[in-house]
Amino acid sequence: MRLTFFVARVASHCPTVSQMVTALNHPSSQFSVVDVTSATSDRIRQALQESDAILVEATILGASKNPSLFPHYLQLARPLNAAQLQGIVEQLLEPDLPRLLVAGDFDLHGPLGGGLTPKQASRFDALAWDYVEVPPGVETVPDDLVDEWMSEQPLAFANWLRIREDFACQIEFPHAVATTDVVARRSIPIWDTCVPGQPYASRQVAASSARIEGLSQAPFALAGRAIFKLTKPLGSLGVTGDAARYRVQALNQRFNVAHSRACWVDGSAYGYFVRKFVEVPALGTPMVSPHMPMLSRLGFETGKAYVEAEPAAFGHEARFLRDNPRIAQSMGRAAQQVVKKHHLWSHRLSDLHTAARSVVEGDRRVWRYEQGTLQPCSD
Repeated sequence: MRLTFFVARVASHCPTVSQMVTALNHPSSQFSVVDVTSATSDRIRQALQESDAILVEATILGASKNPSLFPHYLQLARPLNAAQLQGIVEQLLEPDLPRLLVAGDFDLHGPLGGGLTPKQASRFDALAWDYVEVPPGVETVPDDLVDEWMSEQPLAFANWLRIREDFACQIEFPHAVATTDVVARRSIPIWDTCVPGQPYASRQVAASSARIEGLSQAPFALAGRAIFKLTKPLGSLGVTGDAARYRVQALNQRFNVAHSRACWVDGSAYGYFVRKFVEVPALGTPMVSPHMPMLSRLGFETGKAYVEAEPAAFGHEARFLRDNPRIAQSMGRAAQQVVKKHHLWSHRLSDLHTAARSVVEGDRRVWRYEQGTLQPCSD
């Protein structure tokens, strides 16, 4: 069975899509790959004719609505105008083929694929994305952890319901990391704690709890602001310059996390499963996280691979890890092994290939992870 994956190569500060494209082009990949940012119309037509089914990365549809829809987040590596992109989308949606939509990087507060029309949605047989499970709601967030963005339109739960109606068959497709992201824990700890990411309320509370415990903190935010300012001139170089800036910012996070004894990781109190939940364990740094059911389903065992705690308790847990280095090292190694066994891009794409074949053969069950393995659900 020939499955062709149509992607749009991007220059992105979040490497999810760019790493996925790199993994798809690896000789061991089970997919045929066509990059629409460089393929000719004839090449796309030929690939469609030779395929038994196709997968379409959602960035292609989003960019077709507005080529600058993702100017700082998912920027196309090769600029294409709206007419070119719309023509590509029409080509991809025309053939009478089984078709899957893959949302490699999607925010529930935004429109899927830039806002699919009912006709476009009807052309897909399944959706692969992060949110097979019901997303957490604002009503479950304590008042002191609420951020303004949580009430942005469209509301996450309402958006999820609309998308669920369009795609009865869904495949869970969480973040993964590249093999190069998994490194031996040889870094000498410089700081007691690290709280990477945007300064959401929950992360500010976690950082405050570390200060209360007298723990040192990695200068992630301070260094990030300095890097952003110093690399601003690179923006004049276009996509190449932006890619370089994003790379330096990613290295800043990597350095701060790798040289810390414990790291607070959350998707904000809202509970999104963000890439850091696999990035931090990949570096072997012990992780402290709020209650996150998906961690268990992905194979991370509470108390063995990470510590579960509220933001205000992060300082207490981090101090325990600092004072008990053997426990911390064991926890970091256990979490890293889960990543190496289940959550590299090679694993994620192999799982997707298995589920996609099932969809092509007429199976419309939902696929979700249990104990680190993607499985079809009978309910």
